[in-house]
Amino acid sequence: HTVHTDISELDPRTGYKLKTIPDGEVASVRLGNWGVGGFAERISYFYTVDEDMSILLLKYAVVLENPNHSEAEQPRFTLKLLDENGKMINPTCGSADFIPSKNTEKWQKYGSVEWKDWTSLGLNLEDYIGQTIQIQLATYDCSPTGHYGYAYFTLDCAAAKISGLSC
Repeated sequence: HTVHTDISELDPRTGYKLKTIPDGEVASVRLGNWGVGGFAERISYFYTVDEDMSILLLKYAVVLENPNHSEAEQPRFTLKLLDENGKMINPTCGSADFIPSKNTEKWQKYGSVEWKDWTSLGLNLEDYIGQTIQIQLATYDCSPTGHYGYAYFTLDCAAAKISGLSC
């Protein structure tokens, strides 16, 4: 994993079109790399949901090479939000599984690379106050070992209150 702190840095594998840090953030983490070899990388972050900070804010961008292998052999990216029992939190919004040629039609393309620009996910975790949840992201190279997949992400929490409003 690498930490990116240069807010003007652009990813060369996307034709220098993808920012490695989304607007409004000061850093991001890159999970995986553009090396090949059939590797997979996963990071799990455990967060005890605090009643004062119960909104999860996750931003992510994905870069996958598309070698047009079978679906099972393709590079991929997965995202899962799990409760303390390992059960999926909100399967509609709290998970993702991207595989080139399967569900990347609207992504940007640069040569054999398909990439998803920064996407924001906000999830209210008030039902999980006091529980320790798991935020799990994973990237996979292709299984024949010649193509890569990686992703960038930022993670934050916020209060579930609106402040600073006046009439």
